[in-house]
Amino acid sequence: MNYKTLYVIGNGFDLHHGVKSSYHCYMEWLKENHKDDYQKIIDFYGNKAKEYEWWNEFETNLGYFNIREKVENWAFLNQPNDKQLEDMKIDVMRGAWDAQAEIGGIMSILKDSFHEWIDSLKPALSANKIVIDSQNAYFINFNYSLTLENVYNVPSAQILHIHGCLNDDEYIIGHGRTYEEVKEDAEPYIPPFDSNKDDPSEYGLDAIDDEITEHTKTEAVNKTMEAAKQIDKIIEKNRSIFDQLSEVNKVCIYGLSFSSVDEPYLNHIISSVAPKAKLEASYYSLSDKESIKKFARKHNLSIRLVCLEDLQVVKQLRLF
Repeated sequence: MNYKTLYVIGNGFDLHHGVKSSYHCYMEWLKENHKDDYQKIIDFYGNKAKEYEWWNEFETNLGYFNIREKVENWAFLNQPNDKQLEDMKIDVMRGAWDAQAEIGGIMSILKDSFHEWIDSLKPALSANKIVIDSQNAYFINFNYSLTLENVYNVPSAQILHIHGCLNDDEYIIGHGRTYEEVKEDAEPYIPPFDSNKDDPSEYGLDAIDDEITEHTKTEAVNKTMEAAKQIDKIIEKNRSIFDQLSEVNKVCIYGLSFSSVDEPYLNHIISSVAPKAKLEASYYSLSDKESIKKFARKHNLSIRLVCLEDLQVVKQLRLF
């Protein structure tokens, strides 16, 4: 089917309908229901994770922690002792196992608790319905909820839950950093030992300690990247759907934050619709408005700004 209108639905849409689905609500839910896990997150990411702003950019911040310091600490704690050196019983992967356990553990806590929290949310209210014309329209939903199906009676065949849907086994969350960015952050302050040109006695670290550091760094980067959104793969998986959007002449982006994590999706969506399609985006705060304007300037786009409150059915009826 060749659709004419595309609705891109973000978390602000559910918030508008009374769903307490902000990342700040997730933080409060964690503190109340999994206090120990919440503290582990704080300990891992640092005190900034106690702040509202950190949770407001939760997915982006998943990829940012002091990985260099952690790599050097794991490597230092796993340096072989004299007895191990004498017996040559050395596991050069020992620091890597620590990196795998700690990063993997914190990511498991986040994914499991996030899933539990999403499943606990109360459904949307119909009181704040906005005007949506589902005729000849398609919906790309970044939320996990069934608000479109239950409140707006949109057929499921017209909806792509791009990050998963309520009651799925897994919900997709993650940061948007690249392997190269994370690897650069993880590089030790001292460059890796090179046996072809470096003298261990002058280098300051012997070759074994350095090998442990290198394996630790590699594993830390790999585990961090397991928490990244595989956006290219998600888009490719849904290639047949994006191919049906070529005749879309209006795109309504409601409740999306325009964060750096989801920018690749927006780029692909805009490149998939008709070249002169009209773009409309909702904002809630001044910072939302600035994010949309920044995106528009970056990509030389014209985007009409609206408030979801102004699109409410009750307000539309007052015009008649």
